[in-house]
Amino acid sequence: PAIDGRNYCFGRAKDSTNYNCDLSSGMEGPGRRFCACFPVGDSDVVPLPDPEPAVPEPEPTPKPTPEKTPEPTLEPTVEPTPKPTPEKPMPPPVPVPPPPPTPAQGPP
Repeated sequence: PAIDGRNYCFGRAKDSTNYNCDLSSGMEGPGRRFCACFPVGDSDVVPLPDPEPAVPEPEPTPKPTPEKTPEPTLEPTVEPTPKPTPEKPMPPPVPVPPPPPTPAQGPP
């Protein structure tokens, strides 16, 4: 059984209206608090109203599709596999020599 944001108890037995929901024994979950719901207990029993029935999403009525002339199924044409172009090997990178150190210019 679970309790939703309005403290309604879900998963209760049929034909039972009064429930003692022990929230402390429940774990907080995303959107719902799971709890132990018992029939009328010793402690303060609050009759919980039935949860509002979840409104089922209306199924989209399929639009009548106009009769299509079925396209002729063509034999799957096998594409000729292109010959792999031989990749030219990359030339090894040429190391760039560091610029020569500029001599410190003295006074003219």
